[in-house]
Amino acid sequence: MNIQTIIIKNLVIWNLAKVLVKLNQKTDAIRFYNKTLRLVKITKVDNKTLLEMKSLKNLIV
Repeated sequence: MNIQTIIIKNLVIWNLAKVLVKLNQKTDAIRFYNKTLRLVKITKVDNKTLLEMKSLKNLIV
C-alpha cells in the first residue's frame, strides 16, 4: 500500500467519524477516530491539516 492510498484512507475514516458524531453514534465515532489516529502515527503525519496537504500534493502530482 503506497502513502497516497494510506492518506486517502485516513481522510475517509476521519470524515466517517465526523458524520457518526453528528448522527449521535459516539461509540462508533470514537472507534473510527482511534483508527485514524493509529494510521496517522504509523504514517508519521503530524495533524489533519498536514494529512490533507499531503493528499492534495499526491493528487496534483
